[in-house]
Amino acid sequence: MISAAGQLSFQLAVVVEQLVVGIVFAVLSLWVVYPFFPEDPVSGSAPPPKAKGINGDSLWIAIRATVIVFPAYLLALTNPASYLPIIMKSVSLGQQASVTDSRNAGRELLGSTFVGGCFVALFWLALKPVVNLWMFTLWMVLFMMYFTSKLYWVRPSKYPGSFWINVAVTMLILLGPAVQDSGNGKDVYKAFAVRLGLFVAVTFYAWGSVVFLEYLYARRQQKNRGALRAMEESSC
Repeated sequence: MISAAGQLSFQLAVVVEQLVVGIVFAVLSLWVVYPFFPEDPVSGSAPPPKAKGINGDSLWIAIRATVIVFPAYLLALTNPASYLPIIMKSVSLGQQASVTDSRNAGRELLGSTFVGGCFVALFWLALKPVVNLWMFTLWMVLFMMYFTSKLYWVRPSKYPGSFWINVAVTMLILLGPAVQDSGNGKDVYKAFAVRLGLFVAVTFYAWGSVVFLEYLYARRQQKNRGALRAMEESSC
């Protein structure tokens, strides 16, 4: 995001300051909240995870995330002011795609994007009666409480935590530019529809990338197993 923003203007590239401030506030909030709400104790000791080699599944997961994010980055270089949210969305999809497979990718990636768009519309309608910073903060707290209740199974859900994380991230990415458009006098609904359409297109691309790379990985594994079987038969 920083390098893409720097292509437009140096002043826009100082968005890194806002990112650093956001990280500092997140860490401080963690230190304040964690003593009051610690993690549940884990019974027993789990065995340490086995390290995978560079040719293991971790390599394909890294390739998958890179393939999802890099085209969005190249697109943002053409018009950073319009496509910076696409980078954030593609990074979120790249992280989510690393924990899902092709069978569940469509439901999680595409479904969470649509649900996130619906929550943006709901947030905007809830904000309409009273428009001020206090009400914005109140609604944001209520929506985040709902997402965390789904994430930590306070309210049971048939969808995994990665689904609700992407819903929340999508809502935040779409809501920020909508507030900015409203302050600048732009058509909020038209800009929202365009951004949501771009997000859906990026999500379809991420889904296709997951399916294609898993197909290549399965072919490679099958070929390796065939070669290993042939070597065993020849040695016998």
